[in-house]
Amino acid sequence: MTFRDKLKVTQEEVINLQPGKELDSLVAREVLRIEPEQTKHYSTEILDAWKVVEKLSGYGWFYLGRGKGNWYATVRDRRIKQGQTTAAPCLTAPEAICKAALLALVETRGRR
Repeated sequence: MTFRDKLKVTQEEVINLQPGKELDSLVAREVLRIEPEQTKHYSTEILDAWKVVEKLSGYGWFYLGRGKGNWYATVRDRRIKQGQTTAAPCLTAPEAICKAALLALVETRGRR
């Protein structure tokens, strides 16, 4: 899967991405708007993932929580189709943060 064209990724593709370099590069390019060469470990390290949370300040509301052994991150904003998007259950907080940020971008595509 390649992400050369901005936001050509689908919800299903985001959900199915595994934590690691590909997810980190996509977050760097699409969410943080930096060159992938500057990529850190956004999907595996909480300190790096927090930079993604800070970038989400342009949205209305962000939530990170844990339930039944999984992590969930939710982004709420009036531009998102149903008012919010939540990452599917993730094993770690950084993964949930990255996926929720990307899902919010996918959901707001063309609505900004």
